[in-house]
Amino acid sequence: TAAAIAFGYEQRPTGSVGVVVDLGGGTFDVTVMEYDGHNLNVRAPGGDAYLGGANFDKLLFDHFVDEFRKAHGLDINDPDALSLEEFTLASQDWLARANRAKHDLTARDRTAVALQVGGLTHRVQLTRQTFLDLSRVLLDEMTEKMVDVVATGGVSPKDVGVVLAVGGSTRIPAVRQRIQDIFGTLPDTSVRPDEAVALGSALFAAQ
Repeated sequence: TAAAIAFGYEQRPTGSVGVVVDLGGGTFDVTVMEYDGHNLNVRAPGGDAYLGGANFDKLLFDHFVDEFRKAHGLDINDPDALSLEEFTLASQDWLARANRAKHDLTARDRTAVALQVGGLTHRVQLTRQTFLDLSRVLLDEMTEKMVDVVATGGVSPKDVGVVLAVGGSTRIPAVRQRIQDIFGTLPDTSVRPDEAVALGSALFAAQ
């Protein structure tokens, strides 16, 4: 709701239906809103409390594990392969690199990730297409949730006039493409995804 308040505050659409798609670090929220000038009516909320940007990071992490095992025969998830300290340090580092790779692939078509553990090194080449292929299961889950919430709101995707993307992970090109596939329009990004909730909350407080 806060994100919806932030959208088009000065020139908010009247008599239209909007959908807020919020893909944060750990959750996925979808809300169908009715806009009537400065008044907002929530028609249907929904989503998935266990789906977020971290899930995309984990997909890349698992890909790193597979690629490293193919290159060196070492599976870092094997409890006998590394000490607990080595595994902890490696997994934290690889997850951080997965997060950076996700960001890189948002801006460009390919990136490379250097992985190290147990004195071994492997460089993984990643393309945006590979990331898309890995992410299809999550994208399908998102699609199902968006369609369900819109149906619960008593409207069809073609009735939606405004789609607002909130949360840093909505910058992923494949996520925006899925939104466009459903609603026939790209999400509005006039409000920065990372700031929309804070901005809307401030505007609500000011009112």
